[in-house]
Amino acid sequence: MHEYSFGPGRRSNHTSKRQLSLSRREVSFEPQKKKSNKHKHKASQAPSSRSSSVSILTSSRSGTANGDSPVRVSSHGQFSKTLNSISSSNFYEKPKSLLEKQYEKNLQKFVPVETSDDFLPLESDSAILDSPGKKDNFHSEAANSTSADLKISGSVRKDLKEELKEEPKIEFSEILLDKAKEKEFHVTYFVYASEEFMKKAHSLVLGSNDIGGARVYYSLVKSAIKALHILISEYASYLNPVLESVIYHKLGTIYLKETQALDKAEHFINMAISLASKHNLTQLKVINEFLYCEILEQMNSHALSSFFTEKQQYYRKEGYENIANLYSLMRMNHLLLGDASLGLTALNALSLNKEAHPHIRSLSLLYEASAYLYRGSLSLAKRSIESAQDLIFKASSPPQLVAVSHLTQLASCVQENDSISGKVAVTKLSEFISLQREADWAGWRDDGIFSLCVPLFEGKHEASHFEVQWLNSDEFIILFYFLNGMLDILDHSSWERTKKVFMSCLEIINIQLSQLTTIDTESRNFRISFLTDKIVRLSFIRYSVIYYKIWLEFSHESNFSGIASVQYFINCFDGENFTKEEMCYYKLLVPKFLYLAAVYFHSQGDLNSAKYYFLRIKKMSSQPGDLDSSKISSLQKSLGIGCEAFLPKSGDNELFLFSTLHLVLIAEHDLSILSKTKPIDDLTKSKIIACHGQLSDLLSELNEMLDKEIDTNNNDRFEKSAVFYLSYRAVLLAHSIENSQNGKTVHLSEHVAKLESLISHGPSFGYIKTLSCYMLYKYSTNLEKSTQMLRQVVSNMVDSDENTRFLGQLILCDEDAISLANGTMNFHKVEKEIISIKSAFEKRLEFARLSVQL
Repeated sequence: MHEYSFGPGRRSNHTSKRQLSLSRREVSFEPQKKKSNKHKHKASQAPSSRSSSVSILTSSRSGTANGDSPVRVSSHGQFSKTLNSISSSNFYEKPKSLLEKQYEKNLQKFVPVETSDDFLPLESDSAILDSPGKKDNFHSEAANSTSADLKISGSVRKDLKEELKEEPKIEFSEILLDKAKEKEFHVTYFVYASEEFMKKAHSLVLGSNDIGGARVYYSLVKSAIKALHILISEYASYLNPVLESVIYHKLGTIYLKETQALDKAEHFINMAISLASKHNLTQLKVINEFLYCEILEQMNSHALSSFFTEKQQYYRKEGYENIANLYSLMRMNHLLLGDASLGLTALNALSLNKEAHPHIRSLSLLYEASAYLYRGSLSLAKRSIESAQDLIFKASSPPQLVAVSHLTQLASCVQENDSISGKVAVTKLSEFISLQREADWAGWRDDGIFSLCVPLFEGKHEASHFEVQWLNSDEFIILFYFLNGMLDILDHSSWERTKKVFMSCLEIINIQLSQLTTIDTESRNFRISFLTDKIVRLSFIRYSVIYYKIWLEFSHESNFSGIASVQYFINCFDGENFTKEEMCYYKLLVPKFLYLAAVYFHSQGDLNSAKYYFLRIKKMSSQPGDLDSSKISSLQKSLGIGCEAFLPKSGDNELFLFSTLHLVLIAEHDLSILSKTKPIDDLTKSKIIACHGQLSDLLSELNEMLDKEIDTNNNDRFEKSAVFYLSYRAVLLAHSIENSQNGKTVHLSEHVAKLESLISHGPSFGYIKTLSCYMLYKYSTNLEKSTQMLRQVVSNMVDSDENTRFLGQLILCDEDAISLANGTMNFHKVEKEIISIKSAFEKRLEFARLSVQL
């Protein structure tokens, strides 16, 4: 039996106590001290320091750690290693000038002394210092390199890694004696120092599970911010508009995504937009406006819609259709949180716009399909998926976009219970995964972000990158396993295979969670907010897998051992033992776990407990959204797990309908027991009246929700499954039979005909199929059809679950059924199994009877 842990997340701070130890680097610019005569005999023990060279002492570098000598950068840019100490008597040591001493003193103010061995301050800088023939290109090269990093232009310069492979040539004498070059050196240093600090922080993100590691992470973030602030305060006159705007952008990004200081983020992004507008830097302006949308979403989400509309109209007027369409796409995603129907209508308009860029249309269609699937509009979802795949495979799309389309297609097959098309989708995904593994998952990032090349400006040769937040390769594989298991969850012949797939999925998730929640040497590279997102997302998927695994055990094994885990999850949520952030996300899972608990109590005969949980599900599934739920939906959607705003309400919600159906059965049972009570006193009479009223209301509610034809153009309608309609018709037939026995006029033949037509489309096995077949045997007017249905009942009971075998008690109470069943091959085997569980069946009936009298 698989063990589940439903602990209260990370609230209890059960984290590793190990301290992440960062190696220290010392950067020394100290001049050689003048020796007195009495110490001249010790002069040979100290290395020389010359005005044209700088020694970088790296205590943590692999060479020096093993006793090797430090690296030296000569005045001609040649790197060399001194194997032995060199006596200063071999060199003439020229005294340092006042300018040199002042330069070294100023530089020491900013040189970090507590960074890791991966931070190479001077080596990184040296790679971008200009040669004497390119002195005037400093600002343009710095701007271009930063622009490429921000995905605002194409690749217009050699990759930095390629440049670092070249041997750097640094003329420090020129830098020391030329003030302009000295300032340029400082600007370049701080730009790249800020980038290196952030890269190092992200590479140490797993260390933030420990208090000491978190301090190290945020100290690196602070250092990156400080480096950029120094540029603004001390070197503003040496920054061109492009570089200055990029620095503001970087500051705004760090404040938004690393510190959550939204006021400061807004301040610097507004400065970047203002500067870009002033100097007609349209690309930078667009990129910063995109980031401003993220800030506005957190500060004042109500102003987002008007901002999107304003920008969409402005850029369309200016002739920038792709930018206008991107704003349109963001506006529609925002509309989905407030009015899902309106948002879906707007998305549909964009996806039908054949003038839009293929990548934008593809994204729009996939967003549309996901929303339709989540709301249950299956036919509309399939249409969107097919259109998206046509565009994706024709265009040169990144692998992540292909993966999204395949995964969405598989999800539609799962929801439709189409195992044939599902197997085709699984085969395509398996082939796709094999290709990605061969390519070592090239282009897949740890943070799940991928870029789409969308030319923001027509006529430009270089394309700009529009970033999309999705899943990394590990999360993609986990979802593939999960949906693959879901594909055959209703197939009784494959339930053991499905269970194994769920077990494998849980094992992978547990490994991933273990890696993300402990300090590990394994390298991950993303910001700390993504770490929390990943942990919660994987936990959410884990609980979803557990839910369906327990349901599988309920329905195919009659194994109710998982109910303890279900109850513990509900208690954790009700008792607020999860963190507030986890509560927002796990709220989507609560109705599902409540349904499992309700079904368990119903099957055990504890009707009062079952009624409590079913009523609670109906209440949660019919509550209208408010301001708080809109904010929660935004958080849920950002995690990629759906959101409350997408969920259909009341009669369009699947769990709401099933809960109503169960309540009808309970009310029918209660009314039957109370009617047989002798004598009937006033209290019993009042209970009978209440049950009649309740049953009438529930049936009216079901008839109103289900007797209407499905309108495929209505985005709000939930397309009910064949399983549900079969259940509904079986209950309706039973109710009609009871009414006919009480002298009421009913059309039994009409109900029987509808049930017969649904049986062929329902599940091939299981309790509902067996119950429906038994009712057709009992009330069909066609003798041949009746006999066929009885044989099907007996056949379904072979190697079935306990609930299905309970139906055999009805056969044993029917002499006609026994005589007909004796002619079937499997009856004697089934008969022994039915008799063996008779006592358990009677105990549950007695428990249910007593619960009515309480």
